[in-house]
Amino acid sequence: MAATGCSGGSKHDSTPRPRAYHRIEIPAAHYDTLHLSSGINIVTNSAALTREKRPDGPSEWIDIVYPTLGDATIYCSVTPVTQATIASIVDNRLERMALNSGGYTSDLMEFSTPSGYDCRILVTGAGTATPVQFIGVSEKNVVSGALMVHVADSFQPDSLAPVVDCVERDVETLLRSL
Repeated sequence: MAATGCSGGSKHDSTPRPRAYHRIEIPAAHYDTLHLSSGINIVTNSAALTREKRPDGPSEWIDIVYPTLGDATIYCSVTPVTQATIASIVDNRLERMALNSGGYTSDLMEFSTPSGYDCRILVTGAGTATPVQFIGVSEKNVVSGALMVHVADSFQPDSLAPVVDCVERDVETLLRSL
């Protein structure tokens, strides 16, 4: 019987690899409640930095920034609605979601909350700068937003999968908290 193997060399010799892959550390799922000036409360991941921005017309804007995820940012708005304005506002947001998905295959999650919000989360796995988009609609408000990923063009979609999964989990928690 013959045995083959490596001979010579040290255990500490290493062979350079042609490329390295960046490991993204996903923050734990610990949540805080954010009380918005519009009167609603949303739940956000405590690992994210939340900034309330100035109102823009009737809408209130909130940026949820994940510094450990390459400064991935959820741009979220809360827009008050009436029976006269709800259809046009929702149609506008749904059209924007369709355009942002770029025609790529997307997964849609739909659910209703006990407080009366009908919610949708759209996850597009490849080739888009906004892989997670969402909308929550009630008789009084439309809460909508999108994740913007700030990465180099050379990143492969599967490299961002952990980021997308983390943010999808956090967006679902946010919407279910409405």
